[in-house]
Amino acid sequence: MLICCEVLLVATSPEGKRLAGGSQLDLALAGAVLTELAAYQRVAIKDGRLVVLDERPGGDPLLDHALAVFAEGVGKKPEKVLPKLAKGMTDRVYERLVAYGAVRRDDGGFLQSTKHPVLDGATRDTLLNAGGRVLDGTARPDLHSGSLVALLAAADAVTKVYDADRFGVSGRELKKRAKAVGEQDWAAGAAAAAIKSAQDAVLAAVIVSTVATTTAVNN
Repeated sequence: MLICCEVLLVATSPEGKRLAGGSQLDLALAGAVLTELAAYQRVAIKDGRLVVLDERPGGDPLLDHALAVFAEGVGKKPEKVLPKLAKGMTDRVYERLVAYGAVRRDDGGFLQSTKHPVLDGATRDTLLNAGGRVLDGTARPDLHSGSLVALLAAADAVTKVYDADRFGVSGRELKKRAKAVGEQDWAAGAAAAAIKSAQDAVLAAVIVSTVATTTAVNN
């Protein structure tokens, strides 16, 4: 399962409600795709700028679409390119989860939002437990568990997905733990720097988006 699908699955309640804000979640999922492509050395971030190492389509619609977007943004800061990829990202990833049989789509009625009740609770629990072990320090993060926690932190969704009482800490402390995971070098080899840069880009893009939204509301 793609990292973006794992992030969205755990960021969806068993009843099908999103546990993270719309724009933040879109950006986190776009960042998950960037992270995955960086891990497999299809893209890189050098001197703070986006580089595409291999733009040949690989046959996965989500990843191929992202590669095309990144190819158009070569030379730019990744946080400037992520918002373009992020548009409609949650809906696209939900479509993939429906295809996996992990969730189903329930269209809301009049003035009701669409929900995606979880069908594959076992996979969701496995992912949650993997992230939980990273958060409580009993397991070292890897590409998937580390990305899951770091991206949930970027989307300000850690305390919405995990109950801080489970770890015997405050919500504030749990957020600090999740942020610290994103700052660790848990990837291996040449992809490590690219993955770290990808995570930083997601956080930067979320901050810019949050500031813009707050400014618009206040005005």
